[in-house]
Amino acid sequence: MRTAPEGATDYLLRTSTVIGGEFEVVYLAASRVAQGASPRARAVLDDAQTAWTAAVQDELGDPVLARAVSLMGEGLYTLASVGATGPDDREIDELLTLVREIATVRAPAGGAPA
Repeated sequence: MRTAPEGATDYLLRTSTVIGGEFEVVYLAASRVAQGASPRARAVLDDAQTAWTAAVQDELGDPVLARAVSLMGEGLYTLASVGATGPDDREIDELLTLVREIATVRAPAGGAPA
């Protein structure tokens, strides 16, 4: 994610719509175990979420916006996982533009997002 050519934010939002890959199978299995009596599985999922959000924060320079992007990714995944019509590439591009605009507005005076 951190080494993705288009950046962590782009990577997170675009891959959140991908269903049926190896990663999803592992993620779903860990999620099911975490719903039971496995605090370790819950911790692994929490650590993954923290790492994804941190990668986005490092790119955007804003912890609140990074969390919002992470939650957008969760929503995109939820739509895709239930077979609902999700955003197409153009709509993802528009979300990414919005995120970058917000990052610019929220950047410290005279600064720009990382």
